[in-house]
Amino acid sequence: MSGWIKLHRQIQDDALWLSEPFTKSQAWIDLILGANHKSNFIDVRGFMIKIERGQVGWSEMTMAKRWMWSRGKVKRYLDFLVEIERITVQRAGQYKNVISICNYCKYQDDGTTNDTANSTTNEPRTNHEQDHERYTNKNDKNGKNDKKKENTPAPPSVNGKYKWQNHEIPPWMPRAAWMVWIEQRTKLKAVNSERAINGLINKLNDCREIGYDTEEVIDIAIQRGWKSIEVDWVANAKLKKKQTIKPTVMYDEHGREIQI
Repeated sequence: MSGWIKLHRQIQDDALWLSEPFTKSQAWIDLILGANHKSNFIDVRGFMIKIERGQVGWSEMTMAKRWMWSRGKVKRYLDFLVEIERITVQRAGQYKNVISICNYCKYQDDGTTNDTANSTTNEPRTNHEQDHERYTNKNDKNGKNDKKKENTPAPPSVNGKYKWQNHEIPPWMPRAAWMVWIEQRTKLKAVNSERAINGLINKLNDCREIGYDTEEVIDIAIQRGWKSIEVDWVANAKLKKKQTIKPTVMYDEHGREIQI
């Protein structure tokens, strides 16, 4: 789907926009809306910090209050956006982050020749974006084949070696939080074998089925340096249950019952 709509920045102050916790997509749009359309300065405890076009000068606390998230969730989300090359983050003193929207002109300009020529050159651009512009005309015919390849999930095993990064996770799993936790496990010398990863997913599902929020459980695991998850540990952490999830029964290709 292509084309443009006009979305006024005033929507950021609309009661409906701020009526409930943000989704990840809404938070992404909020960052784009909050980015400066031209260079300016902000005052951070007496220090003037320059915010360029396409940058946002918000603290994690500001985003947490605005999006109705925990600070841990905000940090994981920003880390995830950095990982997928949507933003870059610079620390501006002790209290503020300067968040740069990668290729901001793509979201702000209307695509005309003048806008493209007049867009600023100091916007962060990823290698992927530069390569895309360089080879777009050459690769038009191969576009459909490339899309098919992109939609094909990567195998969990490459050259006979298991890679946990390619392990397929269930749709209820918060990907950003999961990636941060497993990377932490790696630093803690935990084994991330296929069997271990499946075991962690099953333990998280056990917590989920009795009413615990998966992202909050992972957040506690990260904060406390857990290498694994047990329902008793989560109960002792005094997390609030939300709603008991009835297991969804499905069947594999051999007709065996599985739960997700």
